[in-house]
Amino acid sequence: MTDAAWYQMGADYIESKMQDECVITRNHTGILSAGLNQETGELVQISETVEVYSGKCMVKFTQTGDLRYSDADQPKYRKVAVLEIPYDEVTLMIGDIVEITESFDPTQVGMNYRIYEVRHATHRVYRFAKIEDVQQDFNPTHPMT
Repeated sequence: MTDAAWYQMGADYIESKMQDECVITRNHTGILSAGLNQETGELVQISETVEVYSGKCMVKFTQTGDLRYSDADQPKYRKVAVLEIPYDEVTLMIGDIVEITESFDPTQVGMNYRIYEVRHATHRVYRFAKIEDVQQDFNPTHPMT
């Protein structure tokens, strides 16, 4: 069997496990790209996001528990999860936003995650990244932050 055939077998197997659907968007100006609306005095997003991927994906939560870190001397917890998408689709970047649009687990539909670490491997079967829950983050356009 050729290397290409082995690769295709591996890719087909991994993709068969991707039961979720997601949309990945990218904002090239950064995550805090808000500006002041002169008329209303509110912070508003001043740039549009670009869709870079829409399709199969898999979100897996780790068994090690939440990651604890400090933010301004306050303990914070990050839900650690891993995103997998087919290899040939797109290059993932830190800061990309992942929205789960369909899932085997209905509680995940509509959830938004941010890619905070892109993982590289020596194979070409799938791309994967560590993701965090966006709802727990600072949002300059949200009235409560």
